[in-house]
Amino acid sequence: MKNVFVLFALCFACNSLFAQATDLVVDCQTPGWLSSKINYGDQQTVKNLKVTGYINSDDLKFIGQLIQTQSLNEKLDLSEVNVVGDKMEENSFGMSSNNVTIQYLELPKSVKSFSSCLSKYTWNSNSGKYLNVDTLVFAPDNFDNVDASFFDKKQYGKAIKNIILGEKIIIIPASAFSEYTGLQSVYLEGK
Repeated sequence: MKNVFVLFALCFACNSLFAQATDLVVDCQTPGWLSSKINYGDQQTVKNLKVTGYINSDDLKFIGQLIQTQSLNEKLDLSEVNVVGDKMEENSFGMSSNNVTIQYLELPKSVKSFSSCLSKYTWNSNSGKYLNVDTLVFAPDNFDNVDASFFDKKQYGKAIKNIILGEKIIIIPASAFSEYTGLQSVYLEGK
């Protein structure tokens, strides 16, 4: 009986010791090194990821790989990240798969410009590959209005159900969300 108890305790300890994380907060202080901050086992199991610090286009493509080929499908919080160059380019996440979905995406507050519209942040116009987002948080430090072009229906279409806009957004044109048949709510933080 003592041996069974010891074996059970040893199995429990090993299982706890080698358990992989599903929720991660990663502080990346060197752009381009995000992939080295998350061990391979955690890359396979992470469902919720918050990144802080500094990232570049290589890091964004790495995050896109986690979304497309691994289990990152619940929450991606990039709100406290500084993107080197302060700009999001077309297909920042390097989408190469059809109909990839993430439940919650919070865009960086520090980005000073988006390449024409937010749709290009996740959508590859050349290949038609895109990222579906259930809840999109857009709370930038440098924008005070939302234009209809920010939320291109080709990108999100019926997939986007909820939009959360930051407290600095004060202007929303009447037609900004008129073509979103699946939209259930637009929430304004701090209002």
